[in-house]
Amino acid sequence: MRLTDPTQLISAVHGGPWDRMRLATLAEIIIQSADEGDAIAREILTRQVAELADCVTAAVNRLRMSREAVPLALAGGLMVKSASYRQRFIAQLSEATILADPLVVVAEPAEGALRLAAAFVAGTR
Repeated sequence: MRLTDPTQLISAVHGGPWDRMRLATLAEIIIQSADEGDAIAREILTRQVAELADCVTAAVNRLRMSREAVPLALAGGLMVKSASYRQRFIAQLSEATILADPLVVVAEPAEGALRLAAAFVAGTR
């Protein structure tokens, strides 16, 4: 399916033949465009990364964690595949005065939990 009008995106997402993997390619295009200097793509990406960092900030605040050492496992296609996306996200956390430490990038979230737990145990001995 080739989209010729932005309004067609709604039906493509909600009822069209696009699956999750194909939709994910749209994010990759936005990241690439932002990296190449497209101002609109950069704004979209900046807002999205800021919202994700806000989620981490809310969790840190709610759990009353120290902002100086927040154990964080990054998972998901964009975090794993795109160094640019990861760097933007980490920079946004830094602007929120959150230091991700330890920070692990994993393909599977369960692996991240195990690796962070192992790092915690190793650090307490």
